[in-house]
Amino acid sequence: LQLLSASGRLGSQAGRKALGVLLFQDLAIAPMLLLIGVSSGGNFGKSLAIGLGALLGIALFARHIVPPLFLQAARTRRSELFLAAALVVLIGSAATAALAGVSPAVGALTAGLMLSTSDYRRQIEAAIQPFEGLLLGVFLIWVGSGLDLAAIAANPWPVLGGTAAVILVKGGAIYGLLRARQARRGVAGHVALLLASPSETSLIVLGAAVTAGLRALDIPFEESPLLVRGLDYYRRTTFEFVGGTLDSAQNALGGGGRYDGLVEDLGGPATPGIGFAIGVDRTLLACDDEGVFPANPRGVDVFVVDTTDGTAALELTHRVRAAGWACDRAFEGRSMKSQMKAADRSGATVAVIVGSDERAADTVTVRVLRGADHPQLTISTDDLVDHLRTVLHR
Repeated sequence: LQLLSASGRLGSQAGRKALGVLLFQDLAIAPMLLLIGVSSGGNFGKSLAIGLGALLGIALFARHIVPPLFLQAARTRRSELFLAAALVVLIGSAATAALAGVSPAVGALTAGLMLSTSDYRRQIEAAIQPFEGLLLGVFLIWVGSGLDLAAIAANPWPVLGGTAAVILVKGGAIYGLLRARQARRGVAGHVALLLASPSETSLIVLGAAVTAGLRALDIPFEESPLLVRGLDYYRRTTFEFVGGTLDSAQNALGGGGRYDGLVEDLGGPATPGIGFAIGVDRTLLACDDEGVFPANPRGVDVFVVDTTDGTAALELTHRVRAAGWACDRAFEGRSMKSQMKAADRSGATVAVIVGSDERAADTVTVRVLRGADHPQLTISTDDLVDHLRTVLHR
């Protein structure tokens, strides 16, 4: 379109037909994205009704509610207010479409079509015009950042062959359709050459198809074009799982992505691949915060307190667990006071204490922390299990 405009041929027969094809292409993206979005839901009919209802609401809002907003902006005679109002409408429409399970691009496109028919379209165009080149540049940078140059260099012929096939098929289809509409051969060929290359429409549709699978599984997600994984062999799509209950600086539970060139880098054949890694500690913390695992109603029966080197605690914990009781212990050589606090926090019924005197005499001290009132006793290590049966009644 810019090439035709710069050469002054936009008003020619070929220019008008090319413009018509481009407009049809841009308008056709709306129903395609709508169908991709609703087809990812569990109930196609219900999802389609919700999507169409959301788009109808956006259209009515842009038609009847937005004009007073632009009227107030016009009275201020400040073009930046027109720009701000237009952005509010477009972003709000995109968010509404996303809430309805439809691609945000469809919502923004619907609002843009309604704005193009309003009485203030000239003012909106004038406010947006200075940013037209910047927005186009951002879009091209986004497209370029998605290219996997290493994959293209590793497999140039399939990429070049596929591109050539797309150009031939698309150019042939455009030429055939224009000839069927009685266009002259020269005009049809000119338009076909202008529009044969793949357009941004295909990129948007393919991106929507990737996320449609997540929507089909009801997996909430947020697209982040700035997401970077730490390993440089990831290519193209990367992903990351975050926990909502953890600190924002340490909330990544896991992630991964595609690493199609990794096997080849290691000397093997070109092999597509995908991988991921999970932070077990953060995942368990997030599960505890969100109550994923049911609480153990039994709790801890026995807590071993060892103020020596921990060897006795290891042996006693194993012996008590083998007898069928839930048993825990403290680590890291903590003091008697600290270990008794840990025993109390664990909810244990009995504390089995081993100090230097008990260790030398091969005895343990049994202290009942909860339940029936039993005296603190020092008994032989061999008698511990029998005594616990008396105290715990099982």
